[in-house]
Amino acid sequence: VHTLSVTITHMNHASMSEFYETSNRIFSNPEIFQAKLQLSRSRLDLEPSKIAWTNITHLAMGDAVEFSNFLLLITALPRAVKLDIAEITLQNHPYEILNETDDSIKPFKSRIEDLRMYINTEMYPTPLPAIEYVVLRIHSLRRVRLSKDAVLPARVIAKLLEPNYPHLVELVIDNAY
Repeated sequence: VHTLSVTITHMNHASMSEFYETSNRIFSNPEIFQAKLQLSRSRLDLEPSKIAWTNITHLAMGDAVEFSNFLLLITALPRAVKLDIAEITLQNHPYEILNETDDSIKPFKSRIEDLRMYINTEMYPTPLPAIEYVVLRIHSLRRVRLSKDAVLPARVIAKLLEPNYPHLVELVIDNAY
């Protein structure tokens, strides 16, 4: 098997240990070169520290992911080039999470080129610090797709930061929905 695509639509929380064991075995198999995993309305509270999905190249999640888990997920998927997250929740105010200065932001070890993420601006009126933090840390990004109301402010921030972050010059920021 060179390419694999798996969709999981419903998960029983009682079987989470079985899910991690099985998915880790499948998605770390060296005979699989490309793998897509779609978790669609699975109500899965994913714990990035429990995954070993070394061959996933595309992860799509239909459920909400808390921002700190989202950051861990980015580094837990070493071959991922595409990441689609239906909703990112900001349990902590972004400014509390993002206490690094521009000078100290270090890039993630990531291959993600295409990122789609939605942060509900009605619930979290200031998602831009979270978006900025992610974009500054993933140097492999070529395209970021955001909610309609976050696109223009994100483009302005990226343009302002281009002199200090050259990877932003070629970054395309557009509407995901």
